[in-house]
Amino acid sequence: GQGTQPGQGTGLTVALSSNTPASTNVPRNGIRVPFTKINLTASNDGAMNISSIKVHRIGLSDKTHFNQVWAEKDGVRLTSKRSVNADDEALLTFVPALNIPAGQTISLDLVASLSNAEGTGGLSVNTASDITTTNNATISGSFPINGNLMSFTNYTVTEAMFRSTQNPEDDPASVKVGDEDVELAGFDVKANGSKAIILKSLTLKNTGNADLSQVTSDLYIEHSGTKITDTATVSNKNVTFVFSNGGFQINRNESEIFKIKGDIIDSDNSNNTIKFKLDNKEDFVIVEANTGFGSPVKTWGGGTDAN
Repeated sequence: GQGTQPGQGTGLTVALSSNTPASTNVPRNGIRVPFTKINLTASNDGAMNISSIKVHRIGLSDKTHFNQVWAEKDGVRLTSKRSVNADDEALLTFVPALNIPAGQTISLDLVASLSNAEGTGGLSVNTASDITTTNNATISGSFPINGNLMSFTNYTVTEAMFRSTQNPEDDPASVKVGDEDVELAGFDVKANGSKAIILKSLTLKNTGNADLSQVTSDLYIEHSGTKITDTATVSNKNVTFVFSNGGFQINRNESEIFKIKGDIIDSDNSNNTIKFKLDNKEDFVIVEANTGFGSPVKTWGGGTDAN
């Protein structure tokens, strides 16, 4: 084996979170259904880097009822999405590896999308060997770690309606190096249904030619003059925003307007452009209040361009 690497710990403890979802009825065609919440705690002697977790389907359902399975933290997907194989397993890979600082605990949600599900179902981490770390650390816990079983039913989740608030026919605004808190895009979201919705995270793609990591800094989302997201993460053409304080709520049948702002710090090309787009509707993680079920994101009016 690799042995212990410098700066990495020797042990990882895995446990079912006290906040794991209770048994309930869930939508049989849900696009995001949280099944299990687990706590991962690194030993005090060093950080842990987790490369994969194998998740098992449990309950009186069929593997075909689980369309895809993945892991999230605070509404942000951290793993690949995987289907359930013939052995009722889905291997979820972290890219990059999930880092847990020494002595710290991270909570992960094991989530699935469903397809005409029937009966009952849940997600489990069966054995210590189902978790792989980069330094072959000792994994401890009371296995199997089973989430509560959910019953599948017909249920309509409140929709999230997304549109740009800027006219695509308008000429793009000009900005210069040194400008701060510049409005780069705008959009609104409406809760279309019987319950409120909570915005958890949003990933947008820059379809312009600017290198976001070089040209911008301190990107954030603003609502009514208030910053409502934590530090944004830029990766290649994409920027991910996580809404602060567990998410931003929009009451049922109401809409709210948002602005994307940031600082312009550099430009190696006078023709640099920034044009944000919601490239995939699944990149906007929105859940129904009280249930946590994923809200289908639909576009209206201005489409998927955020500016």
